[in-house]
Amino acid sequence: MTGDDGSVRWSRQHNHWLQGLAFVGALVLLGLTLFVASLFQHNRRIVERQTTTTAEETQSRATLVAEAASIVRPLPSMPVPRPAGPITPQNASQVVELGRWGKGPVVDLAWSPDGRLIAVASPLGIYFYDSQSLAEVRHAETAARVWSVEFSPDGQYLATLGPRTLQWWRVQDGELLHTVEGEVDSVAFSPAGQVLASGGQSSVQLWRVTDGALLRTLEFQVALPGEGCAMAGLTFSPDGRTLAARSSSFCGLNLVGLWRVEDAALLYTLELPDGHGQVTISPDGQTVAYLATFSTTLHLWRLEQGLPSYMLEGGWREDLVFSPDGQTLASAASMDSTVHLWWVADGTLRDTLDGGEPRLGAIAFSPNGLVLAVGTSDVVQLWRVEDGVLLRTLKGPMLAIDRLAFSPDGQVLVGWRGYDSAWLWRTADGMLLGTLQQEGHSDLLSVTFSPDGQTLAGAAPHAVQLWRVSDGAPLVKMEGIRLPYGLSFSPDGQILALGSEGAHLRRTVDGTLLRTLEENSSVIRTAFSPDGQTLATVEGSVKLWRTADGMLLYTLLPTEGKIRDVAFSPDGQILATAGGRGYYDDYDDPCTACNVCLWRAADGTLLRTLEGYTNSVWWIAFSPDGQTLASTSGDSEFWLWRLADEPSSQVVTLPGEDRRPSLGAVAFSPDSQILATGGDALRLWRVADGALLCTLTGPRLSVASISFSADGSLLVSGSGDGTVRYWGIKP
Repeated sequence: MTGDDGSVRWSRQHNHWLQGLAFVGALVLLGLTLFVASLFQHNRRIVERQTTTTAEETQSRATLVAEAASIVRPLPSMPVPRPAGPITPQNASQVVELGRWGKGPVVDLAWSPDGRLIAVASPLGIYFYDSQSLAEVRHAETAARVWSVEFSPDGQYLATLGPRTLQWWRVQDGELLHTVEGEVDSVAFSPAGQVLASGGQSSVQLWRVTDGALLRTLEFQVALPGEGCAMAGLTFSPDGRTLAARSSSFCGLNLVGLWRVEDAALLYTLELPDGHGQVTISPDGQTVAYLATFSTTLHLWRLEQGLPSYMLEGGWREDLVFSPDGQTLASAASMDSTVHLWWVADGTLRDTLDGGEPRLGAIAFSPNGLVLAVGTSDVVQLWRVEDGVLLRTLKGPMLAIDRLAFSPDGQVLVGWRGYDSAWLWRTADGMLLGTLQQEGHSDLLSVTFSPDGQTLAGAAPHAVQLWRVSDGAPLVKMEGIRLPYGLSFSPDGQILALGSEGAHLRRTVDGTLLRTLEENSSVIRTAFSPDGQTLATVEGSVKLWRTADGMLLYTLLPTEGKIRDVAFSPDGQILATAGGRGYYDDYDDPCTACNVCLWRAADGTLLRTLEGYTNSVWWIAFSPDGQTLASTSGDSEFWLWRLADEPSSQVVTLPGEDRRPSLGAVAFSPDSQILATGGDALRLWRVADGALLCTLTGPRLSVASISFSADGSLLVSGSGDGTVRYWGIKP
């Protein structure tokens, strides 16, 4: 096709795409609108205890869902530049990131001491929110991921931890003040906020906050032999004169030290029993609680005494938390539904809280120590510490909560699970106040355009969202879908197929479930035939179904191994399958199942086999002209096959970088001239000769899914950081 022909085709669709590229920040609704999960009433309550039943506990599921939907707040949008035209081999080097939607999941968060701000750590940096309105105040983008945040006691500074990086920021304007590079595992501000302690390689460094000067280094008197040995659990005494810290589990020795801050003198060293385990230091830095992994014996020491104060037998525990005044120790485990409360002074069992809910998550005391929050598999319970009464149960669109934090005044509780959203409740009545960030387990599983290019579908671990491309408006939200994979539109765009626990066919206009095929099976891929009359599903084998009535037509069973992907040729005559190793295959043996098979779609007759792979084939795609087949192997190589040859000949092997097969997505441009591949970067290749045209990168970019727009001007990628990015030629 000539350049003039391409210009004509672009101009014909120009008006449509000028409107169609404004979906702006609406895509971030993918995570924020993924509400639903476990809102079911539980027929359980407390045995051996009188509980308090609240109005919230008897609300209907419909009311809870309606309340949750009403407090969803769209994230701020960003301007969308209009692409200059279709992406071609001639201009591919000019492709840039035109926009990005989503803020990434919540990795960690912290309340400011005055309770006015919430700082959120995400893969894309730090977000500051107003705690009342949940409006974003500012965003500080970082060069690396942030996994921990902590405010100074006066609220003027924020310390952040990332990969081998400690930074602290001025909260007032978000300005980065200082950066310390090297192994850092934990941080703590002194009570006055003038000193920042960082747990580094086998030592603790003390920094002056105002100018970043290193004041002194605290070390044990013995060498710590372990690789990657960092100091953790940094705890200042209330007067700031002493600091307690422990060696991490990689240090080879389990040590807890107490230092005098003024001159770095080591006052006391406590050697814990051998083995890994949980170590917690009381708020005053004087008491150490230790529980070895898989042990049922809890040890407590007073550092000035040097001997165990007592040993507690309470079953295997995973989480140890001191009350703010240090007088009570709470211990919990995911093995049962109980939390034990111990008196620190004499080691006696104060109380046992049994909420009747398995899989305990996080536990946290309120600032005044009067209330204990306990995260379970699908709710959060609030207990009165004084007498062990269950005050109320907090519900919301969530799964297991593994982190909890009270606001400084104790009136709001925020809960989150690693790499997900955060939910806020009012503790007085259990009302769900709002949500921060997006769901997604740091992952968008699939993104794809409808055949006419007017609708975009995106899948995250618990929902599928459809948007209208012309204005970015959300059209349909399909919730409560566990791990939806393999989105595919029917050729007329009226049906969306997706794999989850079975293959689901849903009407795109309203999300209505039309039919479930292969129920209770783990379907990972779906593909419609070009005429829309047949649907292929992948779950180790390939099954072909008649879409009109769900009748099973036939099954393709691999002679060995597993089938990983399926694709129809553009004319619908050929069905391609990607083969790989089975779950229990010996990886030291040659992989005879690692191949691509071409079948006659009408009756499942094997036509030919494309061989030469040494590892499993994960993704396959036909070019729109039907001349080329692309595949991704577990060796991070992308293979191109010329199908017109007899037998089919391999054109070229394209090298990849990322070794995760889930990030090996491939997609052809509409004119079949360009192949886009995912992984650690988004790469564009010329199909004719396999030449690399460009490599597109970005902060924390990991491309898990790819889709071209109908006219080839826009390339959308779903990223491992939970964001959607779109690429094109900047005008």
